Amino acid sequence: MREKCDIRCWLTQRMREKLRWQLEKILSKEDDLILIRLSHQCVRDIPKYNRPNTWLLDENKFKIV
Repeated sequence: MREKCDIRCWLTQRMREKLRWQLEKILSKEDDLILIRLSHQCVRDIPKYNRPNTWLLDENKFKIV
């Protein structure tokens, strides 16, 4: 069974491109990489549709979990 990892980041376009480039250098062909941009409204509304503390909104600009 393959391990799954979710990473949440608040990035500028430049930072996102750099992260993707760095990850592509270390990922294998079997690894999956998907980057999804969420609008501020989408992020704000996530807690409305999920269990408490599923998605905590941190004041930091980005956080790698």
